Parts: sequence; structure tokens; C-alpha cells
Amino acid sequence: MIMSTVRRTVLLLFIAWGGYFSLNAQSNLETSSKGKDAEVLFKRKDAEVSFPKWLENQLLHRDIPFSANLNEEDILFSNLVYANTTPLQIEIVTDFAVSPKGKISNIIVEKPANVAFANEIQRLVSKSGPWKVSKENRARAHSKQQFIIPLNLKGKPVMLDKAPEWGEMNQRVYSKRYNLTRYLHQVAMHIYSRTANHVEKLEFPDAAIFSIMGVLQLNFNIDKTGKFSDLKYVHDLSGIQLGYFIEEQTFPGRFFSTEVKWQPAVMNGEAVGVSVEAKIDFNKKEISWDCYLNN
Repeated sequence: MIMSTVRRTVLLLFIAWGGYFSLNAQSNLETSSKGKDAEVLFKRKDAEVSFPKWLENQLLHRDIPFSANLNEEDILFSNLVYANTTPLQIEIVTDFAVSPKGKISNIIVEKPANVAFANEIQRLVSKSGPWKVSKENRARAHSKQQFIIPLNLKGKPVMLDKAPEWGEMNQRVYSKRYNLTRYLHQVAMHIYSRTANHVEKLEFPDAAIFSIMGVLQLNFNIDKTGKFSDLKYVHDLSGIQLGYFIEEQTFPGRFFSTEVKWQPAVMNGEAVGVSVEAKIDFNKKEISWDCYLNN
């Protein structure tokens, strides 16, 4: 009899504790948490990047790994360019819900006030994924996240309708146009191949052949007719005659030829000229680039 009473008491206490835990968990679901770098991670093939860093890199075309999924990069390719060279700091404030499986929904961009910029942020976040959810959030049905991200810009941001694209459409290998990310990726891969006239498109090569170290910086213009001009470059690459690679190119990798016509950038329905500043870092195996409007 005494044992039966004890069992009933324990059972009632367990039910009461369980009810409290469920309510407490439900309450947590309704509470937004300010995102920290370690809370929600975007998982790539070879790296995990915190959400603030990932969003900054996508918007500003920074630290794109050589091993990036190029099909994914095409979707997440941002057409943000600068209208001037006056540095500017802005703040991004975005809210969204994350499921236990890392799916993002209910995206709200509170800042910046610039509608085109805010829409681009919302597009990037909505197309991203899958996400790796932190252990704390994994137990929840959904968790609300808010991120406040300071962003240092190199000028006034504007959005292109379409960024410039490179390609030799009459050649069998490069039979489509390449956006700037794919273009710079191919430049990097051809430098790794150590030949200016490789006959195939190159993807991410085997790590065993990595022997080139250093950084290559490129500046060039693409005018509103698609003409490539004013190429300047500096580098400290080891083990390659870069001058030959750039100046003596033959089919199909004529990446720097003034004879190859680009598709020009488009803004507000009209072709515009742009200047490109790019960095290919063979030490970190990453690509970064900035684009400026040319008046």
C-alpha cells in the first residue's frame, strides 16, 4: 500500500515536471535570440562559415573557395556593385525562423532601408542552405533568429540587373557565358594547369598538384559595348611565368584578350561600363572581387 502511494506520487511529480518542461520549451520557441557566430552555421563542402560571415561574403563577393559548388554560386551570385569609392558602413538587421533540419523561413530584412539591397539580402538567405543548426537549437521545433551585422562597404552600393559575362561563344569548350565568379575561378584553375591553351574546362584540381603559392591581383575594365581593356596585374606567384600565361594566350582560354567581347553589365535596362578589382589568393585558395560603375 505504501509502495503504491509512493509510485503514484512519483508519477504525478513526473507528469507535472514534464508539463512544465513542455510549456517552457514552447515559451522558448516564441523568443527571438540574437544570433552569434556559433549558433547557426552554413556548411560548405570543406568549411563551416557563420551566418554573418557567409552573408557578408556572398554580398561582397569575398573569400569564395576554389572548391565552391559553382552551380550553387550561380544562384547565390550577388549583383552588388559600387557607384563611387567613398567608404560606407551600414547595418544589416534580419530575422528568420530555422527548423531543426536547417531550413530557413519567414525572412524579414529590417535594415538597410534601400529596397533593392534589402531584397537582394532576402533573396540570398532564401536560396541558401542547407544549414547546420547548433546543438541548442536542434531540440526545438523552430527557433527564431535575429542577426545584426555591421557591413563595411567600399562605396555606395547599387544593384545591377545583370553583371558582365565572359565567353567565346563560337568555341566548343567555352560554349556559354561565365559570370565574374566563374571567370575568375577558371583563371585560377588554368594557372594551376600551368598552360595558357588547355583544351578542356577545369574544375577544382586534385590537392596533390597544388604547388603554386602567392596572390594575384587584377584590375580591368569592361565598357558598355563589352570591350575588355586596361588590364593591370601584380603578383608574387611562385613557379609560373605569368606574363606568358596572360599575354600569349591561345584557344580556348583567352581570358584577357581584347579580341574576346564580353556581355556588358546592365542596370535599369541599359548597358553600363564597369571596373573590376579582383584577388586570387593561391595561399588560401580563395577568390574575391569588387565591381565599380564606370561613368
